[in-house]
Amino acid sequence: MSDICQPRCGYQEISFPFQLRNENRCGYPGFDLSCNNQNDTIISFPSSGNFSVETINYYVQFIAIGDPDGCLPKRLLEGFDTAATPFHQDYLQNFTLLNCSYNVPYMDIYVTYIPCLSSDGNCTVAIPVDRPDLFEPFSSCREIATVSLPLLEKWEYLSDRIWLRWNEPDCKWCLEREGVCRYKKNTGFDVGCSSFLDPGYGENLFLTISTSEKNN
Repeated sequence: MSDICQPRCGYQEISFPFQLRNENRCGYPGFDLSCNNQNDTIISFPSSGNFSVETINYYVQFIAIGDPDGCLPKRLLEGFDTAATPFHQDYLQNFTLLNCSYNVPYMDIYVTYIPCLSSDGNCTVAIPVDRPDLFEPFSSCREIATVSLPLLEKWEYLSDRIWLRWNEPDCKWCLEREGVCRYKKNTGFDVGCSSFLDPGYGENLFLTISTSEKNN
């Protein structure tokens, strides 16, 4: 990482392949972040808008994002698309959202109440579509939509985060060996692993871990 690269936003460490927007060659194409006035780390998706970055795990290459306004189901109802980004989603399941009166007679651990989509007289619940046995007590409710919602990792409970992974560039093994993952040269998009920083970007210090010929 260059000395001019900003290493964090608030508590969030910013390392390759991520970079803050408008930085030059601190990160890989498609991994731009921004840092707002409250030191919140923000990631923007071309067709889905801005999301807050809750966690970045560089060793397993996943990022957890949430809705800055605290209502992730509403954002997902509006549509969420990772196309044209380096990310893909993990831990998704289809849920049917129902709008019910508060006197529904039955609740289950797999039926999730969603406060941010509820009002004084009605509540919104999410029910897994593959659990038809759970729908009968909610027959008086109005169906809102069926939507893919994120789970809490591999558990069957809704999460307030979206879990995204990236495959390229693959820096996992470099970090496991306590190396520095970055560009091999001042030009191009060949990525390497070095055991220490060298301001001259000496090519002989690197082991190639990924080769891409991409345009910014």
